[in-house]
Amino acid sequence: MGKATQRRERRLAKDLRALLNRNSNHFIRVWNRYLKGWCGELVASARNLGRGEKGTSSQSMHDIMEKANRLLQMIGDEAERMVGAQTRQTLNHEYCKAVARATDHRIYLFDTDSVHRLMMSKPKKKRL
Repeated sequence: MGKATQRRERRLAKDLRALLNRNSNHFIRVWNRYLKGWCGELVASARNLGRGEKGTSSQSMHDIMEKANRLLQMIGDEAERMVGAQTRQTLNHEYCKAVARATDHRIYLFDTDSVHRLMMSKPKKKRL
């Protein structure tokens, strides 16, 4: 990572830390916008990887997830507590889903909604 990229990340972390201190609800909205953008980047990178386009690799997808983790560390413990677990879970899920969609959809068939429905549904009565 170049110096200019490091400077941009430090400045972004500083701005997000200041926003968190001023208005935590607005920080969450802004962070979710960044998260949505990172998810879009993951999907685009996986699509390019599946097409075999030059210059794409799974490493670039890991870099996106590492960037989010670095920003969370630079912002501080409060941001980690507020959005850290959700961010990692969302990015990991989107990464797996995007790679599966680009390569073979059978390798990742996890759907939180269907799991929730299975857990919350009543067991069916057995017929004799």
